[in-house]
Amino acid sequence: MPFQQSGFDWYDDEIRCIFEALPDMIFVVTEDGTCIKFHSNRPENLPAPPEQIIGKKAADFLPPGVAQRFLKLLPAAIASGQQQSMAYRHATLSNESRDFEARIIPCDRDKVLVLVRDMTDYMEAERGRLEAEREATDLRRKLSDGGA
Repeated sequence: MPFQQSGFDWYDDEIRCIFEALPDMIFVVTEDGTCIKFHSNRPENLPAPPEQIIGKKAADFLPPGVAQRFLKLLPAAIASGQQQSMAYRHATLSNESRDFEARIIPCDRDKVLVLVRDMTDYMEAERGRLEAEREATDLRRKLSDGGA
């Protein structure tokens, strides 16, 4: 899906190629949480249909808890000039609950660039690793208790 904006392309061919190569969803958002542009190579991972994102505030298309956390980070990024980040989980357009990481990078005095990476595969692997670690600890404990 090409970078969405009302009415015109704002990037040249080289920038378009970079955007097309990135696995991340990319949003340009004003300090009050209004999305003015976005790009996604995987539109099924969007939180809402594109027409419900452009010109809308984050609270209109993100789950309430996620939107609340996100909206606190926008002014923090702009005021500090430093990247902010958050991890969250939400249902996508494909009705699948997925894990994401958002990096909020200040662009200027009133807007940020938000890079959103799908972290689901990594998080599932990490949850599996932690479960295996717990099971190994439980097994060691049972073996040591049985041997005493």
